This record gives sequence, structure tokens and C-alpha cells, in this order.
Amino acid sequence: MPTTPTKPTTPTTPTTPTTPTTTRTTVPCKAIEAKPSLFCFAVARPGFEIDSMKNQLRKKTGIFACNDFAVISDHMESLGLASNGCGEVWTWVNKVAPVPAGVLGVNGATTNSWLNTQVFIQAWDTLMTSNKLWAHDWVVKVDPDAIFLPERLRPKLVPHKGPMFLLNCNWNGPLIFGALEVFSVPAIQTYFQQIGICKGLDWHGWGEDMYMQECMKTLHIPAFEDYAVVGDDRCGTAPCTDPARAAFHAFKNIVAWNGCWTAATNNPPR
Repeated sequence: MPTTPTKPTTPTTPTTPTTPTTTRTTVPCKAIEAKPSLFCFAVARPGFEIDSMKNQLRKKTGIFACNDFAVISDHMESLGLASNGCGEVWTWVNKVAPVPAGVLGVNGATTNSWLNTQVFIQAWDTLMTSNKLWAHDWVVKVDPDAIFLPERLRPKLVPHKGPMFLLNCNWNGPLIFGALEVFSVPAIQTYFQQIGICKGLDWHGWGEDMYMQECMKTLHIPAFEDYAVVGDDRCGTAPCTDPARAAFHAFKNIVAWNGCWTAATNNPPR
């Protein structure tokens, strides 16, 4: 992929990684037309993460309540019937090496979490070179173990225009915490145009959320802060009954995930 594409708003469809299969039905699509328009995605490993995405699809929630969506994994797998009547949802395939866990301060690691930057650099490459992303207003990355309610996020984004991204955690300073990452499409267009700058950063000891934050900072893309968007056990914890939160994290089994989702949906914003 060239470092500086001439037409970032009309990228070409990649031959690799594998593009999704979503055409196994003649049922008319039921498009979600809510504004601002959200393209949402998750990167899911086999096991609980894929199971969680299937559970969310059955409930027509999370990324599947966005205007469009993608699930990226390391092998092709059907998640089931699409919530919008457009046929089966399949994962988009990215083949990547196993992801190691970081140990803070060891070998340059800046996190005790997964050193998953390469996985997400490739995921972003796949999204940006598809024809799925550019028609929308915002791009939202969601962890599979997070409850996400896009109808609560949209009103928070309305005041923000142009290249922007969300800082959702104040922990020794404003940060992106990766359970929910929010970028305007103009911000991602800037990333696409200048991707060589970001890929040239010294990111190998970082988590992917730090990579995106440092990338946005390096490209001089403005941020806006909202520390009431996510209830996260690591930053800004909040009960699942909090009607102000658009996401809750982290829930590592389906029973716990369903319990939080039920509590959240039973306590809508007033």
C-alpha cells in the first residue's frame, strides 16, 4: 500500500487480507440510518471473543447496532445471521503472529496488557483499503469483552466536527483506553494519507491504543475529552446501571457480559 494515496476517499479493495462474505441471502437489508453515522469494528480471537461477538449479533447490540460493522479475526468464521437482514456475518481474515503479553518496563514495554499493535495496524490497513469505512462520520473500535450501546455514543459526538478523536480516560493524564476507541473519519483519512509517519514510530513495546494516541498526536489531530463515556474497571469504573455510559468493560464470560448488558438496557438515559 502506498504511503500517500492520492484519493483516500475512494480506496481500492484489497486482495489480501481476505474481504468479508456477506451476500448469502436475498432478504432486503434493513439499514440503520441514525446520525452521526458509525462504522464499528472489533478484532476477535477464537474462543470467548468470537463467542461474545456471536452473542452480541443475536441480541442486535454492540457493533451490530452501528450503521455498518466488521469483525476481524485470524480465520474465516460465520457469526450467524446479520441483525440488519443482510445475510450471514463473516469475519474478515487477518493472519497475524501470536500476540505476547507485555511486562511494564521490560524490553521497552509500556503496558502490562497485550502488545497487540501489529494486529491492529493490520486491521486498520484492512479497513482503510476496503470500501466500507469512508461513507461514515465516525469509526469506533470496540473490544469483544465490552458492552457497547451506540445509541448513547451518537449524541456525545454531535458537537465535534472535522479531524477529531476521543480521550476517554484520565489516568496520569488524558489517554485512549482501548475498550472503546472513537475517531472521526477525517482523522482516519489523515492517518491513511500519512501512514508512513505513524508506522515509523517506535511502537513495538506499546499497546494498540497507545499507538493510535501517539499517531494522532504526531499528526496534530485534535482530541476531545469525555471521561463519562466508558465504565472501565481499569479507569473510570461505573456500575452497569449508569445511564450516562455508552460502554462498560471488561466482562470475560458470557454470563457476566449478559448480566451487565441486561442491567444497562434496563436503565436507559432519561
